[in-house]
Amino acid sequence: MDITSILTEFGLPITLSGILLWYVQHLTTTMINTLKESIEAGISDLKNIIIKLIDASKKENLTTAKLEGGLNKMVSIFTKIVKDINDDKKSN
Repeated sequence: MDITSILTEFGLPITLSGILLWYVQHLTTTMINTLKESIEAGISDLKNIIIKLIDASKKENLTTAKLEGGLNKMVSIFTKIVKDINDDKKSN
C-alpha cells in the first residue's frame, strides 16, 4: 500500500498518527541501541579496571609478604643478639 491509498481510505488524522507512531518507534529503537552500545562499552572498561586492580592487589600482597618475612628474620636475629648479650653479661 502506498501513502495515497492509505490517506484516502483512513483519512488524514489516522495516516498522520500511523506515521508518527512509526517515527516514535524508530526513534526509540535507535536510542535504545545507542544506549546499549554505550553501556556495553562502559561495562567492558569497568571489567578491565577491575582486572588491573586485582592484579595490583596481588602484587601488593606479595610485596607485603616478602617484607613481613624479612622483618621476622630481622626480629629473630636481633632477639638472638640481645639474648647472647644478656647471657654474656650474666656469665661475667
